[in-house]
Amino acid sequence: MRNKQLKDSEIKSQLRQYLIENGISKISLENGKLVIEYNNQVKKTVENEDSEQQKYHQLIQNLPNKSLSLSELQENNTNNSSTPNKNNTGIYVGLTIENEQLQKTTIPSLLNVTRSWYFLDLKNKIVGKEATEKIVDLLRGKNRKDFMPNLDLGNYVVLTNAKHVAFTGNKLDKKNYYNHSGYPGGLRTRSTRLMREKYPRELVFRIIRGMIPHTKLGDKQAKRLFIFADEKHNLEAQEKGFIKIED
Repeated sequence: MRNKQLKDSEIKSQLRQYLIENGISKISLENGKLVIEYNNQVKKTVENEDSEQQKYHQLIQNLPNKSLSLSELQENNTNNSSTPNKNNTGIYVGLTIENEQLQKTTIPSLLNVTRSWYFLDLKNKIVGKEATEKIVDLLRGKNRKDFMPNLDLGNYVVLTNAKHVAFTGNKLDKKNYYNHSGYPGGLRTRSTRLMREKYPRELVFRIIRGMIPHTKLGDKQAKRLFIFADEKHNLEAQEKGFIKIED
């Protein structure tokens, strides 16, 4: 029974294309002859069939009602929209309604992107937690409804009090940061405590930058991150538009 239904779906798929291309509303067999009804309600009985018509003649013979119309196809498609048919190659058979409105995907234009300025005081806050939950998403633009990972839709983020950030556990003494000059013996090792005391801006930047994709797009997004060691900053012109990041 399943094979019979599968065969019917293949036949209807082929006939549907023929009906649409030739402006036919219904095709059927009457007294062994092919009868075609056009969209303009003209009905024609084919006396001398060409090779293409002979092909569809044989296809219609395999259908139970010996006929097929576009309205019937549309009705079947509506009833089976949740479970589309598959042919024997595993490809879905497209029995779609004409003039069907498809959902559109809008790709934002980079010429009209509005970037906001977000502000966060890092005093006594865990950088990694804040970065994963808020900062990185804002830099990449993931807070937007039209976010696309391949477009630069990110915002500006301003961070202050980098030298007063907090760390959990014993990371201050056991976690190290490494740099190498590229020459033999050029490895420099610095603990998190030393980094926070002498290089707080670099420390916070390296933590956040590691969570942004390591691509050219990630480099652009990271440039919109402004980090300051204490409460003072030089962004007075943008301060009026700051949006404070809430806990």
